[in-house]
Amino acid sequence: MRKFQIVVNGNSYIVDVEELAAGQAPAPVAAAPVAAAPAPKAAPAPAAAPAAPKAAAAPAGAEAVKSPMPGTINAVNVTAGQTVKKGDVLCILEAMKMENEIMAPRDGVVASVNGESREFRAPSTVIATGGYGHNEAWLKEFNFTNITSNDPNTAIGSGYDFARTAGAAFDNMDYCSCYGGSVPVSGFQASLRCSINYNGAIWVNTSGDRVFNEPAATSMDKRTIWRTNDQNIIYVVLAENMISEDKPLFTGMMSNSAAFTNEEKIAELLEGGYMFKADTIEELAEKLGTPNLPQTVAVYNEDVKAGADSVFGRTDNLLAFEEGPFYAVYTVPYLMMTAGGPASGGGSYFVRALSDKLQGFIDAGQAQLCLDTLV
Repeated sequence: MRKFQIVVNGNSYIVDVEELAAGQAPAPVAAAPVAAAPAPKAAPAPAAAPAAPKAAAAPAGAEAVKSPMPGTINAVNVTAGQTVKKGDVLCILEAMKMENEIMAPRDGVVASVNGESREFRAPSTVIATGGYGHNEAWLKEFNFTNITSNDPNTAIGSGYDFARTAGAAFDNMDYCSCYGGSVPVSGFQASLRCSINYNGAIWVNTSGDRVFNEPAATSMDKRTIWRTNDQNIIYVVLAENMISEDKPLFTGMMSNSAAFTNEEKIAELLEGGYMFKADTIEELAEKLGTPNLPQTVAVYNEDVKAGADSVFGRTDNLLAFEEGPFYAVYTVPYLMMTAGGPASGGGSYFVRALSDKLQGFIDAGQAQLCLDTLV
């Protein structure tokens, strides 16, 4: 009889094996009890996902400030315990490609700020810079003293902010294409245009000097005039005898905008300080602070009488400034498009200076990727 250890299905057994002589029948042997296979262990239950942190309970009388729409919080401007006034910006919510300011609904103290900021790191970042045509701060830093914009309100220059934070250099920032004749009644948002080629009207700068042959000015001439003159201010000066009710002096910004009634709009702009009225040219010049205006109008009237403009050669639409009242409309440019952006050298990569590549940032602004190959 010999003993052997065998393993079956992972279980170990001891068995006796009898060696028989040739032709010998084996003696009956009681079957050894077979150990029952151990029951498989139950798989451990998956660990429960960590519970999301619960928002801190607001103290009695506190008011929760809820998001008006789904989006991403880009910035939180307050901390718990901070005193705020009604209208203070609590955070910036990005939704539908626009940044929305979430403001305090009333005066109070911030009870709690729930949530956490996250930082994502990547080997490289593609920044779609787009333009900054609806960012007043960028436009005034590089291009204008006074400006309005009819650009989409999504062109806020976020990509420019990102690039500047990363240390990128900028080039071609000294030029922006614009139109002339915006009356800034809505602040930065362009909403009202003066008909700058109105009957007999002249354009003068802040000194009171004419700046061009008004009817002959091309679109490029107008852009240059409003972009390059002092403070980007041009006054459209005209007399009562030039105003005709059947020819609107003001329209909206779109070409198909409905015209305004002259009498109604003039009264509104006089009250708002965007239009000036005087019984004499001398009085009008004093109101505007344009000392050369009386001499400018006197020369213009003499030229009208002679039938030829001695200053700019104007021949069309010559009308004399007759008896008052006289008017001046305050106008500034309104934006057409921006042109400059983060400097790139030898491809789409940003540079800190024109010869120093800024690693890890790739510009996808406007047509950039159509011209450069990403390597």
